[in-house]
Amino acid sequence: SSRMDVISDAEKEAVMSKSKIMKDYEEVIDRESAYEILNKKLKVAEELSKEQEEEKREEKTTSRSTRKEKSAVDKVVNSTTGRMIIREVTRGILGVLGVSSSRRRKSTGLFGF
Repeated sequence: SSRMDVISDAEKEAVMSKSKIMKDYEEVIDRESAYEILNKKLKVAEELSKEQEEEKREEKTTSRSTRKEKSAVDKVVNSTTGRMIIREVTRGILGVLGVSSSRRRKSTGLFGF
C-alpha cells in the first residue's frame, strides 16, 4: 500500500527545480484585469462627459447674459428718452468742439447748448 505523506520544503524545491513548466509559472505578475481596465475607461469617459456638460452650461449662461445685456442696451437706445439723451450728448460734444449744428432750436437743450 502506498502512503501519501507531507513532503519537506527541500523535497518540494527539488521537484520544482526539475520541472520544465515551473519557469513559466514561477514569476508572480499582478496584471490588471479586464474589469479593472474597463472601470478606468468608464471613469475617464464619465469625467469627460461631465466636463463637456459644464462647458455647455457655461456657454449657455454667457450667451444668455450677453443677449440680456444687448437687449437692455437696445431698449435704451431705441427708446424715445434714450434717443433724446444721445442726441443731446452728441450736440454737446459737437458744441464743445466748435462744430455748429445745422438745426438750432429756440429752447436750450439738456446741457445748455
